[in-house]
This record gives sequence, C-alpha cells and structure tokens, in this order.
Amino acid sequence: ATVDSRAFSTTVTLEPGPADRISVGITPGTIRNCGGTAVVTATLYDVCNNLVKDNTPVLFAPSYGYVSVSPVLAYTHQGEVSATVTALNKTLESWPSSLEQIDVTSGSAMPGFANLVILPGSAGSITVSATPESIPINGDVNFYDITVVSRIADCSDTPVEDGTTVRLDTDLGIFRDSGTRSVMKTTVSGLVTATLTSQSVA
Repeated sequence: ATVDSRAFSTTVTLEPGPADRISVGITPGTIRNCGGTAVVTATLYDVCNNLVKDNTPVLFAPSYGYVSVSPVLAYTHQGEVSATVTALNKTLESWPSSLEQIDVTSGSAMPGFANLVILPGSAGSITVSATPESIPINGDVNFYDITVVSRIADCSDTPVEDGTTVRLDTDLGIFRDSGTRSVMKTTVSGLVTATLTSQSVA
C-alpha cells in the first residue's frame, strides 16, 4: 500500500484448506488370510488440489472385517498418511478369494477407499476320512478298495487354494494311484482323494 508516497507492506501466510478429496492406494493388492499384511497409503488434497497441512487427522476402517488396521487414527505428513492392514483368522465367505475394502475418511472430505483381495492362508488343519473303514485282504487283486479323502484348510477353516500339494501315507496296503504306500496329490476345493487297497498281509 502507498500513502503520501510512502510504501507499506505486510506478509500473509497462505495455508492449504481442509481436506476435500482423498486418494488411496494399497500395496500389495493381494494378501493371504491368517496374517498376511499390506500397507494402505492415503493422500489428502484441499479443494484447490493442494496437499493438506500436516497433522490433519485421518481414520481407517475395514468394511467386511477380514482385516485389522493399525493405526486406526493417523495424522498427515506432507499430505500423506499410512496404515498397516493385517488379515485376521476369519473364514472367507467367498472362495477362492474374498474382497476387503479399506475406507479412509477425514472430516467432511469425500471418503476414499482401496480394495484388497484376500486368498486362503497356508495349511493349518488336515482331516482324513476313509470309506469303508475296513476291507478283506487281497484287495489289490479282488478290487476291495477304500476311498481316502483329506480336507486341508487354513487357520480359519477356509479350504486352501487349488494346487496345494499333499502327501498321503499308509502303514498297510498300497494306494492304487501310485502302487506304493505313499501318494502325492494336489488339492481341488481343499480336498484330495486317493484309493487305498489291501495286500496279502493283514
């Protein structure tokens, strides 16, 4: 400003406005159930597309309860904030994968979200059934057979993914599938099936 030929000035500090839009990403986009982790990162912008000021509060929340998020409340630094997502021990409602959504909110800003694919975890439990439970000797030549079915699940009782390798062993008889007392199988829908028969020794 100029008054009587004299100039005056002042300094005005401009700050970003409140959060208006949230951009969210997650890495990796696919994890395994029963302990798999990912990192979700949110970037917050004001209405003019400036990064919001430091220490803007941000909330993280899963939509379907397959994961935990830590921290739930975080504060921005240079417009960004991150949290770690960990898969829980919850049975996956859809198979062979389930979808989790991580919602991110801050004040009146338009919420953001990221999708996360959750696959079954590694083998945590194995059950075996045999039908019938007994057969006569010499089944290998007389075609007396036992059907052996094994179910493999992760820590949440979700069937493991297809192609998981399973070894079946017996102390009597042989598996027709291999001609020996051991056979290697791969799962389909969490199951493997083999045919066990008897020999001349009970």
